[in-house]
Amino acid sequence: MAEAHAGVQKHYGSANVAGRIFDALKQAGEDPGRLKPEMLYPLDQFHGGGVGATKANTAKLGLGAASHVLDVGSGVGGPARYMALTYGCKVTGIDLTEEFVAAARDLTARCGLADRIEFQHGNALALPFADAGFDAATCFNVTMNIEDKAGVAREIARVLKPGGRLAYTETGIGPNAAPPYFPLPWAREPAVSFLVSPARLREGLERAGFRILEFVDETGTMQAPAPSELVRLGNQVVMGADFVARIKNMGRSQAEGRLVSTFVLAERG
Repeated sequence: MAEAHAGVQKHYGSANVAGRIFDALKQAGEDPGRLKPEMLYPLDQFHGGGVGATKANTAKLGLGAASHVLDVGSGVGGPARYMALTYGCKVTGIDLTEEFVAAARDLTARCGLADRIEFQHGNALALPFADAGFDAATCFNVTMNIEDKAGVAREIARVLKPGGRLAYTETGIGPNAAPPYFPLPWAREPAVSFLVSPARLREGLERAGFRILEFVDETGTMQAPAPSELVRLGNQVVMGADFVARIKNMGRSQAEGRLVSTFVLAERG
């Protein structure tokens, strides 16, 4: 397990993430000195569907100003900033990659949202939070790097209040059952990619105590049009110069039924 964690951190971790995002904004004609969350949306939403998916999925959580949301696998903080800005809620993000946590804190402070959002470095399998402390949770395209998906589900259920909602997305094994083409957005090699079928995903969530409200195959919607130049630049800046090739491999794998993308809305019992 420790080797898998190290592999995941090696895959995502790189120095000066925030600085490279600022450089990308400058290249796009933006002024990082007057940073607003909306300016970052093309650069900080790395799950399938981008900010459009963030908007649609978080709208189903019933958030308000009194809500406290946990964002598992918070990356550089894009979804957390969107939720805090849109709903006025408090958000706590947690991520395994220290460089992402540092960038998320920097970007959030520069956007003037540090009073509503905090980020912690930590493991989704051992969340450093008390039981029943959150009103809602998000986990967007994170668990492809985690073998013990049932353990993540149990931990999220533990820290959610009864009735708390979870918006969750995951890419998994498609109907073809053939292996996907590597490298992929979350893994350059199979050693750090842990995929299951949608049926196993659902089973794990239900066993953790979640009631499934929506379980949607969104593979077709993930095969989006070519990204804007800023989105493309941002993906390469944060995720690596080979990110475009990795996205192409994902699209090819989806088209051939090797991968399927699932959205889940669930409620803690």
